Amino acid sequence: MKIGFIGTGIMGLPMAGHLLSAGHELQVYNRTAAKAQPLIDKGAISANTPAEAARGADIVISIVSRTEDVLQVLTGDDGAAQAATPGCLFIDMSTIDSVATEKLGKELNTMGIEFIDAPVSGGEGGAINATLTIFCGGKAENVERARPALECMGKKINHMGPCGAGQTAKACNQILVAGALLGVAEALAFGSKKGLDLHQLIEATSGGSAKSWQLESIGKDIADGNFDPGFMAELMEKDLGMILAANPTDENFPVTRATIERLQKLMAQGDGKLGTQAVYQTFGSSK
Repeated sequence: MKIGFIGTGIMGLPMAGHLLSAGHELQVYNRTAAKAQPLIDKGAISANTPAEAARGADIVISIVSRTEDVLQVLTGDDGAAQAATPGCLFIDMSTIDSVATEKLGKELNTMGIEFIDAPVSGGEGGAINATLTIFCGGKAENVERARPALECMGKKINHMGPCGAGQTAKACNQILVAGALLGVAEALAFGSKKGLDLHQLIEATSGGSAKSWQLESIGKDIADGNFDPGFMAELMEKDLGMILAANPTDENFPVTRATIERLQKLMAQGDGKLGTQAVYQTFGSSK
């Protein structure tokens, strides 16, 4: 297929690379053009605007940081919708607000453009290894149309329901991740204060009911003192913040609220671009 790809950051760059390796023709746009250069070097076509990336494409994939960014690159001035061929399929793989996603889908439909939301889980490692979990919202026929491209980037393609359902599922995923993240950080901080070797602690607790991906992966990063971002803390705070913003009077989000407080504490220290595992540092551990 001929694919327009918008957003070549930590996640988007390897995802687009898999599409290119699979033989798809890529037209790529990134706000900071240099970040797309590795794809250009491998044969992708450079686009100066999102509209250029979409011109003549069978599908257009976007993965950017925030709701307003998605709206800008898809429907704003020089947005992809300005040059898309009628019947083109847009696939937004960003993590954004589900209500805004539903509105975006309707707007694109009035312009003759099909749309699915397809946010991902798995972090940088999943993007690099093409093992992402993808949550899709939209018409079943559009999910199937997208599947050949999605299968280049992910291992599990889940159709969760109508437009916006993918974003709702991703929000649930982030709540689950938040609870595990906070638990791992708190436990390892406590163990460190008590003089335990963190690598030994992770190995021991991974043999019992505490075993989890967060413990074995994020926990290892903490033990190694590696706080490089597989997924930035400030983006996790953004994801969780959208949940509370959509449910301002609902008190049934204690895990979400507690995690946001820790992430905001980290961000106040100027460390929001570190990986989510850096939340460990807010517990005042000895390591």
